[in-house]
Amino acid sequence: MERRPAYAAVRVLAVTSRYAPLWTALTVVSIALAIVGLFLWPFVFEAAAGLVLLIAAKSTANARYTAPALIFVTVCAMLGATFAVVFNHALY
Repeated sequence: MERRPAYAAVRVLAVTSRYAPLWTALTVVSIALAIVGLFLWPFVFEAAAGLVLLIAAKSTANARYTAPALIFVTVCAMLGATFAVVFNHALY
Protein backbone atom coordinates (compact mmCIF):
# COMPACT_ATOMS: atom_id res chain seq x y z
CA MET A 1 0.00 0.00 0.00
CA GLU A 2 1.30 3.36 -0.99
CA ARG A 3 1.43 6.18 1.55
CA ARG A 4 0.34 9.62 0.53
CA PRO A 5 2.48 12.59 1.48
CA ALA A 6 1.13 14.87 4.16
CA TYR A 7 0.03 18.14 2.64
CA ALA A 8 -0.09 21.47 4.36
CA ALA A 9 -3.30 22.23 6.16
CA VAL A 10 -5.81 24.36 4.35
CA ARG A 11 -6.12 27.80 5.91
CA VAL A 12 -9.52 29.45 5.86
CA LEU A 13 -9.65 33.15 6.53
CA ALA A 14 -12.19 34.36 9.04
CA VAL A 15 -15.06 36.13 7.38
CA THR A 16 -16.37 39.08 9.33
CA SER A 17 -19.13 41.41 8.35
CA ARG A 18 -18.72 45.13 8.52
CA TYR A 19 -22.27 45.24 9.89
CA ALA A 20 -21.47 43.07 12.93
CA PRO A 21 -21.80 46.00 15.38
CA LEU A 22 -25.25 46.73 13.95
CA TRP A 23 -26.47 43.17 14.59
CA THR A 24 -25.03 43.28 18.11
CA ALA A 25 -26.83 46.59 18.68
CA LEU A 26 -30.09 45.05 17.44
CA THR A 27 -29.62 42.24 19.93
CA VAL A 28 -29.18 44.77 22.73
CA VAL A 29 -32.25 46.68 21.53
CA SER A 30 -34.30 43.49 21.64
CA ILE A 31 -33.20 42.85 25.22
CA ALA A 32 -34.15 46.42 26.15
CA LEU A 33 -37.56 45.99 24.52
CA ALA A 34 -38.09 42.77 26.46
CA ILE A 35 -37.32 44.52 29.75
CA VAL A 36 -39.63 47.42 28.88
CA GLY A 37 -42.31 44.87 27.99
CA LEU A 38 -42.30 43.61 31.57
CA PHE A 39 -43.34 47.02 32.85
CA LEU A 40 -45.56 48.35 30.07
CA TRP A 41 -47.52 46.58 27.34
CA PRO A 42 -46.06 43.07 27.24
CA PHE A 43 -47.96 41.92 24.16
CA VAL A 44 -46.57 44.84 22.11
CA PHE A 45 -43.00 45.15 23.32
CA GLU A 46 -42.26 41.44 23.59
CA ALA A 47 -43.44 40.88 20.02
CA ALA A 48 -41.28 43.78 18.85
CA ALA A 49 -38.32 42.36 20.77
CA GLY A 50 -38.84 39.00 19.11
CA LEU A 51 -38.95 40.53 15.63
CA VAL A 52 -35.84 42.62 16.19
CA LEU A 53 -34.03 39.59 17.56
CA LEU A 54 -35.05 37.48 14.58
CA ILE A 55 -33.57 40.10 12.25
CA ALA A 56 -30.34 40.14 14.26
CA ALA A 57 -30.14 36.34 14.42
CA LYS A 58 -30.76 35.96 10.69
CA SER A 59 -28.10 38.49 9.78
CA THR A 60 -25.28 37.14 11.92
CA ALA A 61 -23.68 33.72 11.76
CA ASN A 62 -22.48 33.84 15.36
CA ALA A 63 -25.09 32.80 17.93
CA ARG A 64 -22.91 33.95 20.82
CA TYR A 65 -25.22 36.83 21.73
CA THR A 66 -28.46 35.96 19.99
CA ALA A 67 -29.03 32.56 21.63
CA PRO A 68 -28.96 33.86 25.24
CA ALA A 69 -30.98 36.89 24.14
CA LEU A 70 -33.59 34.58 22.67
CA ILE A 71 -33.92 32.77 25.98
CA PHE A 72 -34.15 36.09 27.82
CA VAL A 73 -36.83 37.49 25.49
CA THR A 74 -38.83 34.28 25.81
CA VAL A 75 -38.70 34.37 29.61
CA CYS A 76 -39.67 38.04 29.64
CA ALA A 77 -42.57 37.32 27.27
CA MET A 78 -43.86 34.56 29.54
CA LEU A 79 -43.48 36.70 32.67
CA GLY A 80 -45.07 39.74 31.04
CA ALA A 81 -48.02 37.74 29.80
CA THR A 82 -48.43 36.10 33.20
CA PHE A 83 -48.37 39.44 35.02
CA ALA A 84 -50.82 40.96 32.54
CA VAL A 85 -53.29 38.10 32.93
CA VAL A 86 -53.04 37.54 36.68
CA PHE A 87 -52.89 41.17 37.83
CA ASN A 88 -54.91 42.74 34.96
CA HIS A 89 -51.92 44.98 34.14
CA ALA A 90 -48.20 44.74 33.65
CA LEU A 91 -45.65 45.61 36.36
CA TYR A 92 -46.29 49.33 36.48
